[in-house]
Amino acid sequence: MLALAFLAASWSFAAPLAFEHGGRSRSYLLVGPSGASAPRPVVIALHGGGGDGAKLRKHLDRRLDALASREGFLVVYPDGVGKHWNDGRKGNDADSEADDIGFLEALAERLVKDGKADPRRLYLVGISNGGFMAHAAACASSGRWAAIGAVAASLGEAVAASGGPAEVPRRRRSLPL
Repeated sequence: MLALAFLAASWSFAAPLAFEHGGRSRSYLLVGPSGASAPRPVVIALHGGGGDGAKLRKHLDRRLDALASREGFLVVYPDGVGKHWNDGRKGNDADSEADDIGFLEALAERLVKDGKADPRRLYLVGISNGGFMAHAAACASSGRWAAIGAVAASLGEAVAASGGPAEVPRRRRSLPL
């Protein structure tokens, strides 16, 4: 009986989804614990340049999925246009005209409206080009994201020159790392 309870608690779903944004079909993979009915925290994981959401999920060996299942949050693995994010840098492989900040905002709003996401607990994480994108999104829409994390990325020059986030909301409690 205990083994069945453990299996039920660790079971999760993975749903490939898409919607139109900026004249393009934008795709993402939504992963989370089965039976997730109430709005939950959401981690949006952004792949590096040359990758996609499925590759990032595989690269992480689905460990983020397992953590989400155990802790009760959702993970979203979106795809950048042409395997890159428009993170504000120019003259490199990440140079793009896609409205990725608008896409991430629309994705977050869609998850909130669908009752899947808690609007106060939306998080962005990214690696490399995805990390630069997380910084850019945080600066462009600082009130949207509870926190961001970036691996192998810094604040891009254009994003830094824009003045950064207008105001970072102060928290009354510390956020777990």
